[in-house]
Amino acid sequence: MFPNVSDVSRDSRRQALSEPALAVRLYLDFRLNQIEAAALFICH
Repeated sequence: MFPNVSDVSRDSRRQALSEPALAVRLYLDFRLNQIEAAALFICH
């Protein structure tokens, strides 16, 4: 009966799920870069 409301809620839910996933991916990339830099520093 209210397809617009369900579409909006579905889009907002998908956005709420995708944004933390992106933040986690960026954080993990940052941590991996830190670990690689530390490993290179220790090895050399």
